[in-house]
Amino acid sequence: MNSVKVAMGFPMLATVVWLFNIASSHYGKNVLWLGIFLVVVALAAWVFGEFVQRGEISTSISFRSEFDTGEVSRWFLMPRGKEYRSFQIVRHETGKPGTGEVVTGLTEYLTDDPSLIAFKLASVKAGYTFEVAWFYK
Repeated sequence: MNSVKVAMGFPMLATVVWLFNIASSHYGKNVLWLGIFLVVVALAAWVFGEFVQRGEISTSISFRSEFDTGEVSRWFLMPRGKEYRSFQIVRHETGKPGTGEVVTGLTEYLTDDPSLIAFKLASVKAGYTFEVAWFYK
């Protein structure tokens, strides 16, 4: 859907150039060049935003383990219209974020619904902070 919106923006831009062409009869030929310049600037801004500045859009949440436990289950429901591509779990000692390591869950609940993240961790020790980060499509 986003591609359709972007594609429909270019006919609107062509309409603006046409209106600049009509305005040139009142204001001279310099208006047409201004319109062409604005079209080139808009196209350059779109290319920069779409291809150069494209990055990983992600969200994360953290939780601490206060005591030793045999099992921890977590379920996260994505906001409506937001589907995740992948997620990762990082564990580090509480208060020492530089000591992080990627953790694989004992179980990951896989469904056809990419708006739900669910996993289970086994043998969770006290004194650790877990950070779950997911990357949107």
